[in-house]
Amino acid sequence: LGTAQRLYKWTNHWLQDPEDGLYWDNVALNGEVDERKYTYNTALMIRANALFHTVTGDRAYLDEAQRVARAAEAHWLDQREEGIAIADGGRFAHMLLEAVLAVEEQDGDPRWSQIAQRTLRFVHAQVRDPHGRYANRWDRSQDAPLSRLTLLDGASAARAFWVLAGHTAARP
Repeated sequence: LGTAQRLYKWTNHWLQDPEDGLYWDNVALNGEVDERKYTYNTALMIRANALFHTVTGDRAYLDEAQRVARAAEAHWLDQREEGIAIADGGRFAHMLLEAVLAVEEQDGDPRWSQIAQRTLRFVHAQVRDPHGRYANRWDRSQDAPLSRLTLLDGASAARAFWVLAGHTAARP
């Protein structure tokens, strides 16, 4: 636990944007911070907070998980008529859905699973090509057949559907 908390503090010190609470991508060996933001970096820290709350019972970790999840929602999620689009590739975005579900497991707020459900509705309806294959981006409609396929794009969508199904089945 002590090692995990030291790594958590280091990550927050070097990679958390103090303005919005989201996480930058990396620190180079020369100390320069790559300030690009991807859903997966933030997602992993949301989940870390949720896990620390589980292990320690410290409410501050849950508060931080909720705060960062709301910031991620404001930064990457786009509410549309067809559902919620995530402005990132599915190979990263599915981790954000898992993270918000981890927050719901801690706070019991169904809005987090509603976000996941609406996002996957969008992914299923809009992000597949006419042959049913999932595109990389989870914020763009895919009307034409994909010219390039990767297993990771389909696997990311499949994992997101699987995680949501398991989460929903586990709820009373």
